[in-house]
Amino acid sequence: MDEIVISLNIGAEYANEFVSLQPARTELRIELTAGARRIATDPVVIGKMTQFGGHDIMALLTLWYEFDADNNLLTICSDDHDSPDAPYISAFTCDARSLSLRSPHPLPKSNTTAPGEWNFRSQLHPGLEGALAQPVREMVDQIKLAAQERKLNLLVRNNVPLLPPDLYKKLCPVYKDGNFVEFYDETKTYSGEYKLGDFGSIYGGNILLGVNQQFSNVIGSTNDPKIRGLTWIKLWESIYGAYGNCSSYQTAGVPGFAVGYFACTASGVCYGGHSLLGQFATVVPAGNNYVFIIPICPAHNNNDNVYMEAVAEQRAVALHNYFNMTEDFD
Repeated sequence: MDEIVISLNIGAEYANEFVSLQPARTELRIELTAGARRIATDPVVIGKMTQFGGHDIMALLTLWYEFDADNNLLTICSDDHDSPDAPYISAFTCDARSLSLRSPHPLPKSNTTAPGEWNFRSQLHPGLEGALAQPVREMVDQIKLAAQERKLNLLVRNNVPLLPPDLYKKLCPVYKDGNFVEFYDETKTYSGEYKLGDFGSIYGGNILLGVNQQFSNVIGSTNDPKIRGLTWIKLWESIYGAYGNCSSYQTAGVPGFAVGYFACTASGVCYGGHSLLGQFATVVPAGNNYVFIIPICPAHNNNDNVYMEAVAEQRAVALHNYFNMTEDFD
């Protein structure tokens, strides 16, 4: 069975008049089989109560993930993602119910009947919640490294980044009769027959493509690629910083044939290209979860008869629920 094995420390060096803690080693095994699942490490002892019975303190880490075998795509959530799917630490004493940093989780079975619970989020333990959350961030970083080594595509769902207000407005889609019309144009006045989709509804997170991963254009993704392409590249730059070369720099192939040389636009200017994994450019229906934004030059952006490869840049912005309608104008 193909899997990613993450070895990590759960717990923290921490002591006060109530508890004495130290990290403990454990493993998380991510099976690379199709589908979504929630997994957890085995509970490990990370310390003791120093009063009130001296019970062992145990902890485990829970991860939700999804693997799309067809697109070689692993999806996880960042540790701070506002979602029940975000990874989290649970910590408990042998006589207590689990108290998690995240959403409700099936509780470890108690082997005793002693009452009580340990609230590590209490002000009695200042700084402990953040210390116990650190292994979750380290796990996400390890998964990123493992995905790069295996040339997997990794989508990390996270919260919408803080964007300049003018840019955010330009990224909001407008619909009529349930169909995408254009991105919000502040020079226009929209009547009640139009609907506004908030950009947050189509932002899916950050995606890290495998080196040399093949991708292609989304047909019909914008009304004006020269203008809106610049808007989307500003989104990419607001997350990752200034781009360098076209992601598929001087490289492209024709579907069914070997990858070969392709002349990028000489100016070095890039658009935020709407792209998807695979060799064939296509129209993508609203609601698709596999569209992403990545820097590509005008020559690549305007040619739907070639595919591209993640040669010079692998970082992209993922779009979720692509162009789906969400709310009305006030």
